[in-house]
Amino acid sequence: MALTVFERLGRDYCTSKEHLTRWRDALNEGRRTTPRCTAITRMGSQCRMLPLRDGRPGVHLCWHHARGAARDEIDRKREARAIRWSVSGNARKREQGITALAVIHRRRAWKALKADPSAAVQILLLSDADERNVTYWLRDHGLDGALTETGRPITNYSRERARYAAVMSISERITAEAARRRVVSIVQWEVAYWHKVGGA
Repeated sequence: MALTVFERLGRDYCTSKEHLTRWRDALNEGRRTTPRCTAITRMGSQCRMLPLRDGRPGVHLCWHHARGAARDEIDRKREARAIRWSVSGNARKREQGITALAVIHRRRAWKALKADPSAAVQILLLSDADERNVTYWLRDHGLDGALTETGRPITNYSRERARYAAVMSISERITAEAARRRVVSIVQWEVAYWHKVGGA
């Protein structure tokens, strides 16, 4: 079993005011010198969140601002490490690796759906009972058949968005009003999409 800090260093060392002051100063210095996300927020100020560790040298972007090609490059680097960790003998690393791979694959699936909204991609994997509840939710919100606005069923891209909204709503992680706004957003996206491709 791993030793605690007290066991490794001794209680006297860990409670010494001199050592605690030095440790706090070193911690503050590390925070001061650590690179921060250089993206500019909507308010016009620097983001300053911690950047993702696998970005290009000199390019510091957080999880929110790392998008497009920059995020793809980060994911490629993360994937190689996650694959190694997923077969590690260390249970904690193995769990982290499996989780990281799931996140990377889910992001790629969303990207594929955005590129081709009709692609046969299913991102959320649910139990039979949860899938039935989601189906009922879609029906109750008018998303299970042809939309009145387009005369067409929603695309797979919008269906995955709707399924995700359903899960969040059913589990009460979003309010009824937030769920309604998501439904409106999905319908608006469908109208714009079919207008763009000339199908509505």
